[in-house]
Amino acid sequence: MMRALFAAISGLRNHQLFMDTVGNNLANVNTTGYKSSRMTFTDLLSQTISAGSAPTGNLGGVNSKQIGLGSQVASMDIIQLQGSLQTTGKTTDLAIQGDGFFILSDGSKSVYTRDGAFDISADGSLVNPTTGLKVQGWLPDPTTGVLLTSGPTEALLIPLGQKTSARATGGALAGEFDVSFTGNLDSRAVPTDLASAGLTIVDSLGQSHTITLTFENTGVGTWDVTATANPLDTAISSVTLGGTGAPTLVFDGSGQLDLTAFPNDMTLDVDFDATVTGANDMDGGVTSPSLLLDVSKFTQLAQTSDVAMRSQNGFTAGTLITFNVGAGGEIQGVFSNGATQILGQLALAAFSNPGGLSRQGGNVFLTTGSSGEALIGTPGSEGRGVATAGNLEMSNVDLSKEFTNMIIGQRGFQANARVVTTTDEMLNDLVNLRR
Repeated sequence: MMRALFAAISGLRNHQLFMDTVGNNLANVNTTGYKSSRMTFTDLLSQTISAGSAPTGNLGGVNSKQIGLGSQVASMDIIQLQGSLQTTGKTTDLAIQGDGFFILSDGSKSVYTRDGAFDISADGSLVNPTTGLKVQGWLPDPTTGVLLTSGPTEALLIPLGQKTSARATGGALAGEFDVSFTGNLDSRAVPTDLASAGLTIVDSLGQSHTITLTFENTGVGTWDVTATANPLDTAISSVTLGGTGAPTLVFDGSGQLDLTAFPNDMTLDVDFDATVTGANDMDGGVTSPSLLLDVSKFTQLAQTSDVAMRSQNGFTAGTLITFNVGAGGEIQGVFSNGATQILGQLALAAFSNPGGLSRQGGNVFLTTGSSGEALIGTPGSEGRGVATAGNLEMSNVDLSKEFTNMIIGQRGFQANARVVTTTDEMLNDLVNLRR
């Protein structure tokens, strides 16, 4: 009879722990990035009244007789399922769609979290504003600007307000252009009809200069191109167009540029006046290297002439005003001069057994022998989730499931309590047998 009493007591104790788990889940129903817990039971041990026996002769085997002695907690699991995403619109808020954890560090140890409610500290670091822990990733090499994601991680920096130096137009890599144009030249034009496109270039001091390209119709399918500098820009002494076939554009019968007659290697030479104070060119001297112009997007169709510069690879000095985070974790800074620059690369950690991580409070986890070591890489690689900016991951607590578990836990506790009271009554009757 005492066995029933102690078995029921173990059931009471375990259902109290079960309700503690349910209560903690409900308390964190609105905690950013929270992962719910689940508790399972197993029987404690059993007392053998008589052992089983094997079949003998004409008799079959006899099963053993055992009485259970209660229950115990089998596991308290962390359910690492995806929580729903909530749009916040805040650029520094990040969420992971899929597996993986953000890496936070105080410089000596790393912790892991799904809570992406980050902010930018006074020193430009991307941090968790509650703890001050810094978000980890990779920064570009200060000399080459190359990101080496195979190296150790470090604190990500987003130095809003930082100034960037000017970049002179020119120096295009092989297969690229310094300046690109787009537009149409009217096929209905007659000789001497004109069209023009403005071209802005930047010198090595960050000064902008305007040059006008004029297109003059010279016959069926041909246009002469001339370049003139702004007459008010005394820094430029002359501009000259060059290249195979230049300065004439030849179009075929379908209105496309005839690359046989014009191999698309038009160049622009800009000479600066060395006597003008502050005048500089695209490489620090007086004579600029030739700028390679891309005019391959020009067409000659029966539409009004409309030509314009599409892009050029120089920019004036600017200030970092905002940034955005790509799905792959690339942090791209946007400057006031329109230039963009990679500021860093977000790192994510994956684990062989994420359920084995240890909660440390503050929405962070530590590694354990069960979880294994962190496998660090970029978002979207090797099974890791992708990063989404302007969103936060909500708790994955299922209210309907937790309320159901609450009822189950309450009924289990009541049933075990009834066993205790019933056993007590039986013991009382036993004690009173002598009366």
